[in-house]
Amino acid sequence: MTFQLHPVFRHVIGDYGWLEPCLVPGPDSAVLTVGELARPGTIDACLAAAAARFPMGNRRFEAQVWWFSAINSLVVPAVDAMVEYSAAASLDIGCGQLFVRHTSSGSGQAEQPYYWMGFTPRVDDGADGDDPAVWHRAGRELAASLGPLVECLCEHAGLRPGPLWAIVGDGLSGAAAAAGNHAFDPYRGVHVGLELNRGLADGVGGSVVLPPPRFIDVCDGVIRATDTAAAEKGVDSPDVHTAIRRNSCCMIYHNPSSDKCVSCPKKTPAEKDRDLLAYVSSMEP
Repeated sequence: MTFQLHPVFRHVIGDYGWLEPCLVPGPDSAVLTVGELARPGTIDACLAAAAARFPMGNRRFEAQVWWFSAINSLVVPAVDAMVEYSAAASLDIGCGQLFVRHTSSGSGQAEQPYYWMGFTPRVDDGADGDDPAVWHRAGRELAASLGPLVECLCEHAGLRPGPLWAIVGDGLSGAAAAAGNHAFDPYRGVHVGLELNRGLADGVGGSVVLPPPRFIDVCDGVIRATDTAAAEKGVDSPDVHTAIRRNSCCMIYHNPSSDKCVSCPKKTPAEKDRDLLAYVSSMEP
């Protein structure tokens, strides 16, 4: 049975074509369940792909960069649909269609199989996509459905749950901020991101304390903390570019051919401000 792509995601793909592989399985994709992904053998394949793509000589680092990439692939399209199209998209990974994006190259030779993930979400057309309770529910659903995978990574790759869940929280916040900027309504993105993180924290429970999302505004070369209270009241967004201060690290900088990300928490505050201002400036017409 073919999983139907909701029309809202056709709009998302029309606006952001690079998201199509995250939403639509290709001929070299393999559909699987969360339970199948959370098996030691499958995780071994994922981490072998990470080691081939970003060799660091450390299984924990390679597992963390795979997790970072996977979370972005899984949540960005759904969060964009929430922010830009008011769609009540589900983040229950077990409810939508989960798939491995690349299992082989066109020649039939293995090409870093099991590194890139994809997810086709369901959308509840009967729910109000502008209701914060819907965003909160999506965060809880994400936590519940990712729980077995976090547990498997911790047991099989020597990771701790806190950093893994922090990556999930940053993934939600970063996706919401980016979507708000794209929609010229950055504070709507902030509001969605805050509620998604609250739902995530509720779903994870008291065993792990998630750091709160840290939104910041960039305007005329000045960086300041976002007025989250105004964002939650629905105040019109000021003319700012909104970003986040990451609470988590993907560890890719341990790869000899890679560098630290713009928002890498391992940078000094001055380095983060300098690189963020340069990034925002590069996007201006």
